[in-house]
Amino acid sequence: MTRGVLLIHGYSGSTGHLAPLAQALRQTLPADIQVILPALPGHGATAPPPFDREAFRAAIRAAAAPFDQLAVVGHSTGGTLALDAGLNPRLLVLAATPRSLGIEDAARWEAHRQGQAPLPFLGVARMVRLIQEMGRLPLEGPTLSLQGDADGLVDPLTRWEGPGLRRVLVPEGPHDLFRGAGATFAIDVVLRAVRAALGDSPLDRNPSSLELAGQAPELPLEPAWEPLFANIEITTRCHLACPHCARTRDTRPGEDMPLARFERILDLLPSARRITLVGLGETLLHPKAEAMVTAAKLRHRHVGLVTSGQFLSQGKATALVEAGLDAIAFSLDAVEPGLVQRVRPGSELPTILANIRAFGTLAPGVSRAVFSAVSLDTAPHLESLAEAVTQLGVQAWMLSDLNFTANRDRALWGHMDDTLRQTIARAIKKAFSRGIPALTVRGLEALDLSSTYRQHLLIPPNQLFERATRHTHCHSPWQTLPIAVDGTLTLCDCQPEARIGNLLTDPFTPLWQKGWAEHRRRMLEDGPEVCLGCPRF
Repeated sequence: MTRGVLLIHGYSGSTGHLAPLAQALRQTLPADIQVILPALPGHGATAPPPFDREAFRAAIRAAAAPFDQLAVVGHSTGGTLALDAGLNPRLLVLAATPRSLGIEDAARWEAHRQGQAPLPFLGVARMVRLIQEMGRLPLEGPTLSLQGDADGLVDPLTRWEGPGLRRVLVPEGPHDLFRGAGATFAIDVVLRAVRAALGDSPLDRNPSSLELAGQAPELPLEPAWEPLFANIEITTRCHLACPHCARTRDTRPGEDMPLARFERILDLLPSARRITLVGLGETLLHPKAEAMVTAAKLRHRHVGLVTSGQFLSQGKATALVEAGLDAIAFSLDAVEPGLVQRVRPGSELPTILANIRAFGTLAPGVSRAVFSAVSLDTAPHLESLAEAVTQLGVQAWMLSDLNFTANRDRALWGHMDDTLRQTIARAIKKAFSRGIPALTVRGLEALDLSSTYRQHLLIPPNQLFERATRHTHCHSPWQTLPIAVDGTLTLCDCQPEARIGNLLTDPFTPLWQKGWAEHRRRMLEDGPEVCLGCPRF
């Protein structure tokens, strides 16, 4: 098997436009993957080249011929020529490639070539004709459209279409994507895409994948794989004022993530197979929550959502189901009205319970669970909560002790007595007796959780409030990406204040491999204080 990456520069361009990308690919990819950067026929001389479509096509096909597996990157009209060559690569990257040209684009092209020798009129006419012709073709195979948001030649809003297409906008990226501002971002995106296309991104080595296969996870400081899960905060607005929520210490203003930003995030994380809409806001307050589910499903992702359930009207529920929602988790910590108003102020309990029950009837195919944060306030009433949960039509009940440092004084950990232990045991036994598995929070990152319930059952019940002194279970820094409403990445969901970078503006690979490395090392070697208090650790 021969693997290769073919880089194609544009008409009247040069290999120099792609040289930094070629260098990065050669330095990073395995030695058996060849990187080819040929000059197009007629290019390299001082005189403007003729536009010889047949010669370009023949040269590109000849360069591609030796490879069984091929990724192709076409820059500018190099992408047009790649489409015209009729190749069938495992990945096609259209980098700053125009889809059409109109009168309104003439000024862009004139400004772009200012100071350069004019191209032959016939060559320009042939180039424009080919651009228009290729722009009408359907893109059938896996394609990455890479556009610079400061491209002065090709409209940054150029929208190629195709079932296997994803789009990435390079921040501050000019037309010369791989040499100008944003070049490190653009190069990183292409490198990640090429690695995945040519089988050099081992997603099956992800901890949850290995556990599902019955193997012990590997936990290197700089994992070769990419995140399998993305927890995306689509809004910071919330109708509740829960004292144990990190939102009570969050100084950010209320904000909804624009749908376009959500789509950009999805396209920047092609390996994130499970998308969960969750964060420090109430997801169903977002006016486009259903559209976000649709956007993720169009990209073949498993989509879950966490909500209080208060705004899950029949209309909203129907829209989410029609959008393709796969799973939903309802946050419910208590069912006594007075207690509910203490731990989740602003809750309308009768509405919440009715909505949860109605959703189970409406959407029996959607995975449904209740998630309960247990505290010293709610633990004495856990039996009544268990009774209620078993009547809501859900399939599982996941319980967690409080997990933020600021909540330590109300957490079960370190504050247990025999009475609380017996109460918790009775509540869990009641759930089991009614056919509802009570699960530990360690099941949050399991693949295919419904088939692996037995691995995450709260047996014995003291798993709820005991802590490990050494790392035993948490794999979050090796496989899960928490993303704030503005695209900021944080170390984990339990540390929303520990910010690493921004997915929308920073090259991802250094963040994922280097930015998390020290935290991973500390987890494995000495256990950071914040982790020692976490029930997932």
